[in-house]
Amino acid sequence: MNETMKIRSSNRNMATFVISKMISTLGANVLAFGIGLYILALTGSAMNFAITMICTTLPRILLSPIVGYIADNYPKKPIVLISQAVSMSVMLGLFLYAETFGISLFAIYTTLTLYAMSSTFTSVTFSASIASLVAPEHIQKAMSFNQMSISVAAIGGPVLGGILFGTVAIETFLLLHMAAYLIAFLLEITMDFKLYSTQQTEEKESMLASLKGGFTYVKQHELIKTIMYIAFWVNLFFTAVTVGMMFILVELLAIKPVHVGLIEGATALGMLIASILFATMKELQQPFRMVKVGLSGLAFVMVALVVPVMLPIAHYGLKFVYYIVVAFTTAVFIMMINMPVGIVMQKNTDEAYRGRVFGLLEMMALSTMPIASAIYGTLIDLLPVQYVFITSAIGLFVIVQLLLPTRKLAHFKRRALIKSNT
Repeated sequence: MNETMKIRSSNRNMATFVISKMISTLGANVLAFGIGLYILALTGSAMNFAITMICTTLPRILLSPIVGYIADNYPKKPIVLISQAVSMSVMLGLFLYAETFGISLFAIYTTLTLYAMSSTFTSVTFSASIASLVAPEHIQKAMSFNQMSISVAAIGGPVLGGILFGTVAIETFLLLHMAAYLIAFLLEITMDFKLYSTQQTEEKESMLASLKGGFTYVKQHELIKTIMYIAFWVNLFFTAVTVGMMFILVELLAIKPVHVGLIEGATALGMLIASILFATMKELQQPFRMVKVGLSGLAFVMVALVVPVMLPIAHYGLKFVYYIVVAFTTAVFIMMINMPVGIVMQKNTDEAYRGRVFGLLEMMALSTMPIASAIYGTLIDLLPVQYVFITSAIGLFVIVQLLLPTRKLAHFKRRALIKSNT
């Protein structure tokens, strides 16, 4: 295949990837929003909401390294398609159960666990495939467009979920999810996962030896190792927001479900605008400086989230607008972390190790969440939420200064630039 044809195929891959991701994410967000509000309305407890977080993260933690090994040693396209088909089947199973016996918390928790298992295969394998799907010079643009599509879906998901919640049964949310995944599945069939692959067929190692090789690879690359540490600590402290945000809005401030959806939509809008800016920017020259600013900003946001709890705002409209602004700002800071980290990881990880490295990254990012979700769920039920959030914000800020001191930023800048130019 000549270079012109490869570029055309690269553009087609990128467009298909972006559209399929937007559609599947829209379905997933509508379902997640509906189930989150359903559980909170049914129980009124942050702890029960935290259990859903455990069900969706624990399987991913346990499976991510194994999926990384599979993605590095077997064709990626069948892995993605089979895992998408399994996700649809899981939701179909819950739909049929609900129609026959009625919905229950146990059925929801079981379904979320199985869904998390199948979606881990999809997410890790896709992450390991991006650099093979598009031309090297288009990686930043591809990741920006991908985030734009996710943001568009994230805007529509909570808004649509907020409108539907209370007017339709939870089974409708399941049908929307299945329809979205079916469309994404049909689109992904057309993608060429080997377009820019340079990986040679080698004799397969045992799983244990391969996983050990992945750990060794990460330990030998300081830049990648630092990203792993950042993922671990940021997700530990930011779980407070994941667990407590809905509790603050719905239980403490009595924000209406449709307005909660709009607030979450503002988060996605912030990501969308930031993604557009990244897509039009030149290649980042100091990615870790931007990451440090984004992480410090998240610590500030965690305090801002509980200000209306400490200093009550009487006017409902002002509370709503305040959280719209905070949600938008949060999204911009998150993008200042995720985009540079994603680009650095794609450009600085050898293809033969991408599956295992991204599997380990997902494991590190999520490993604290089950325990942290249970702890934060309990603390938020027992203590004033502002104490929990402010303490977590201080912890996050201190960790950022320790992991990314100024002297390290210049060193990482040189390492990232050298690697991306080779």
